Amino acid sequence: MVIGVDQRPMLEALRSKAPDIPVTVIDPGDRATVMRRAVEAAAGQAVPGDVVLMAPACASMDQFVSYADRGSQFAAASQRWVGAHGGR
Repeated sequence: MVIGVDQRPMLEALRSKAPDIPVTVIDPGDRATVMRRAVEAAAGQAVPGDVVLMAPACASMDQFVSYADRGSQFAAASQRWVGAHGGR
């Protein structure tokens, strides 16, 4: 998943260096739901036994107050997803 306002450099790098990797672009428009949408998209690609890992490639001050806020939002969205889907 690619989130954030400045997605183009990351998308170009992925296209040129890892063209076989599936990429989902998360529209950054609604900041309040961006992490939930990213977790849902990741869950949609995951299969049982996979691990979904958030691996920030750069700062995200355009969407989150801090790196801790970003991590907290990821943890909360992940916990909500597991609660709603029972760990699938």
